[in-house]
Amino acid sequence: MQSAAEQGPLSAPALRVLDLVPEAVFVLDVIERHDPVTFRCTYANAALRALLSIEGDDADPDECLTANAVTLVQGYLETALFDETPVQYDDRLTVPGRVLEADVLPVSDRRNQVVQMIGVLRDATDKADLAAQLDFHTHHDPLTGLPNRRLLLDRLTEGIVHAGEFGARAALVLVDVDHFKVVNDSMGHGAGDQLLIAVARRIERVLRFGDTLARLGGDEFAIVCADVTDPGEPEVVAARVLSTFSEAFALGDSEVFLQASIGIAVASDEHDHAERLLRDADAALAVAKASGRGRVAMFDDGIRTRAMARLDLEKDLHRALRRHEFVVYYQPLVQF
Repeated sequence: MQSAAEQGPLSAPALRVLDLVPEAVFVLDVIERHDPVTFRCTYANAALRALLSIEGDDADPDECLTANAVTLVQGYLETALFDETPVQYDDRLTVPGRVLEADVLPVSDRRNQVVQMIGVLRDATDKADLAAQLDFHTHHDPLTGLPNRRLLLDRLTEGIVHAGEFGARAALVLVDVDHFKVVNDSMGHGAGDQLLIAVARRIERVLRFGDTLARLGGDEFAIVCADVTDPGEPEVVAARVLSTFSEAFALGDSEVFLQASIGIAVASDEHDHAERLLRDADAALAVAKASGRGRVAMFDDGIRTRAMARLDLEKDLHRALRRHEFVVYYQPLVQF
């Protein structure tokens, strides 16, 4: 098994030393330098054998490596071969149950021709798991495990573009649990957290296939409805969500009855913006809450006009206060 490697630049003593190295090392002979470029694994050290579960000293490492590392890093091997320079494989190689990283180093003979490649594999499974955990926590709500605002906006942006390409629309449904603060104030934040988890699980059960449920924070949830072809679909989703609040929520030995207000906004085309859709859905939600709660409101131009008028009024009032433009008139009422 080691004879081919031993005939090249790496001698038998050198290969024996590699058995003492903790990193997984393999040696490839360059079989064909022209298209197709081919290599054959002729040596695998003890660490690599243990990593890939190669049983016995007489087992052929080429059979184990070809389907895993060699095939996946073929392009990097060719770069190292023709440039005659070391190459680091930045992507991840997957073998059963493990995630690996690799470096490849060309080895030349006395005529300065690359005849072998040395590969070093590092077990990056723990690092990959940590990266996956960090990514999950960056994009998900720690309480419910749902996507957070950042991931919601990403999914909404993708949904707007994807739906527009197929002649459909994306919609955003905002759900706000009415009077949720009463639960926190009366039963404590622990009970409130349990209730939010229960609300999330109930809403998940009534979503359409492909829809995304996210938690924006507090008692507010958002649903990205993808591929809406019927203008009434978001309202159907909203009605299903409201129906989940018809039954009491169990908290220990107690029961809690809740309602929710819902605001809906539908993207105009594939060039719409996720932030604008979120703003419009929030404006519709405010209308639903002002209408008596437990209601659904669909955003339209009238809501935008009223919202802008209110914003202008608040701006004018603040400016008038700063300029001392308010004048108080006192007219006494006299009764004889």
